[in-house]
Amino acid sequence: MGVIKEDEFGYIYYTPICEDCGIQLCWSIEEEVYNQQSEFWNQWKCKDCNPNYSGALKNFLNDKQ
Repeated sequence: MGVIKEDEFGYIYYTPICEDCGIQLCWSIEEEVYNQQSEFWNQWKCKDCNPNYSGALKNFLNDKQ
């Protein structure tokens, strides 16, 4: 579903939105982190929608190697 881009005091943050249900992650990620893994964050799924939520980023990065 994507992310919400926020500019707070000159710093850019991104808040991922669940691909399935539309809920926002309860915390934001820094621009550098988002830029390094934007493909993952743009299709992020919350723990209620993703049965493999635990370790999802690690698994995504391992699959990319």
